[in-house]
Amino acid sequence: IIAGLRESWQVSAGESASDTLPARRGRAEVIYGLAKEKTTADLRRLQAIPRSWFQMVLVAAAMLVEAAFHAQIPISGGLLVDGVLANKDRDTMAVVLVALIAGFVAALACGVFRDWLYSKLQSRALAGIRQGMFERLQQLSLSFHDATANEEVLECFSGDPGTIENAYSMTPNLGALPGIEALVCT
Repeated sequence: IIAGLRESWQVSAGESASDTLPARRGRAEVIYGLAKEKTTADLRRLQAIPRSWFQMVLVAAAMLVEAAFHAQIPISGGLLVDGVLANKDRDTMAVVLVALIAGFVAALACGVFRDWLYSKLQSRALAGIRQGMFERLQQLSLSFHDATANEEVLECFSGDPGTIENAYSMTPNLGALPGIEALVCT
């Protein structure tokens, strides 16, 4: 009876039934805004996609240069053993060493550029996630804020985006770069 009265009071007070917290939906789902509501912030995020895609292509190109250098090392070792040591050819050795040094410098420059650009992409993506969470939190009803502890809301803003940030941080070095190296080296 009390639950029915509370629901009718909330509906009569101008709150929709979706603003209340159903038992099968968790508080995090409500904060993250998994409802199918579209806002102007979503449209702003869509406008930033082409710029992000271009930057992701640049990050992938930098990874390709790094992977090419990693593939160059065993090839150069084979040339040194088979061509230089067997024939005692100093000209080939100079060419191989210059190619290794040039590859190292290019891979180092591309690695620094990749890290700088990827950190910008990562921070922009996390800022967008946090902004979306904040906008959704502002749309929630007062009854949600009464029923939810402040610590729970703060935990959603600090803990969960931290997990996403860790995944973003590990993607280039532990996921994408080894995959590209496997493709280049085989």
